[in-house]
Amino acid sequence: MNTESHSQTTAFLWSVADLLRGDFKQSQYGRIILPFTLLRRMECVLESTKAKVLSEVKAHQNKSDTVREQLLLRASGHQYEQGNIVVATKGKNKGKPEADSSLRNNENVPLGQSVYDYFEREVKPHVPDAWIDESKTDALDGEVGIAGFEIPFNRHFYVFKPPRPLEEIDTDLKQCTDRIKQMIEELSA
Repeated sequence: MNTESHSQTTAFLWSVADLLRGDFKQSQYGRIILPFTLLRRMECVLESTKAKVLSEVKAHQNKSDTVREQLLLRASGHQYEQGNIVVATKGKNKGKPEADSSLRNNENVPLGQSVYDYFEREVKPHVPDAWIDESKTDALDGEVGIAGFEIPFNRHFYVFKPPRPLEEIDTDLKQCTDRIKQMIEELSA
């Protein structure tokens, strides 16, 4: 979902919550109104494929949760978290997966470790359909990934400066308030 669409959906949901506010306090929105509004919106979006999804549920009750989830997602006709893998149809990347730019991410691999070992150990367990874009290579060493260094400037250069004492801040605020009062009195005189 793009940012604009997300903002519009959020604004719509809160406007509905404002209409229903009569019996509920604003602090109760998150617990009561918003979940029901989201459920109703999902029901409306999925209404056209509801019969097909329910028939798939009955037909595939004995299958594993993972397989059943994929079948139900396909029957609903909507993309959710996982999305679909899009494969390039022309050019030098024909047949290879195309990256979804909204899902693009990068990792800081410690220097001296294999990018592939790190990927298998740290990324794959959490994002099983992730892959390495091998077209991104370092100009200096020709290896996959761009080599660089991270310099924690705060750790090396930051010098803690304690805040001013409260009495000093109070004195400054009092002087500022007195000046503002004086200006207002000059205007009204």
